[in-house]
Amino acid sequence: MTKYLIDTNVFVEAIDRFQCVGFLEWVEAAHKLERAGSVHAVYTEIKRVNEVLYEWKIKNSDIFLESTSRKVSSAIRKVVDWAERAGRTEYTRSSVKEFNDKADHILVGHAHGIGSIVVTQESKYEKEGRKVLKIPNACEALGVKWMTAEEMLEEEQPEFFKNCQRHSVL
Repeated sequence: MTKYLIDTNVFVEAIDRFQCVGFLEWVEAAHKLERAGSVHAVYTEIKRVNEVLYEWKIKNSDIFLESTSRKVSSAIRKVVDWAERAGRTEYTRSSVKEFNDKADHILVGHAHGIGSIVVTQESKYEKEGRKVLKIPNACEALGVKWMTAEEMLEEEQPEFFKNCQRHSVL
């Protein structure tokens, strides 16, 4: 089982915002130990905006897990059904549509299906009195553990993070 499943925004921020290639190297090493990875839907979301990240994802495509097992597919369906129900009363319809159109529902469902922790830079917030559906909302509602990239790195203490901590890596 992969311990951490990483959201698109974590990869993008690590490279675009902080130019931290050490993060990608750590993900490669952690993946070999089944500590970190992501899902194929995240692979698809990583566009050719940043050449370093784009080339890295192609070279390391095995890090991005397929969500095809019966258990994972069932968990993804549970996430989608929950989001649709919650979208009627709790969340804005547009945020539910965006959640289900992006990799978010697959990431949360995959984590739910295999017992992983979702790592994201998203946070919960409201818009015009209704909540906007984000990964942390879904995780909490479905009993899936989630954390930020910084929390994951504090827990794992990779060498690059020890050297970069003072510079706000993620």
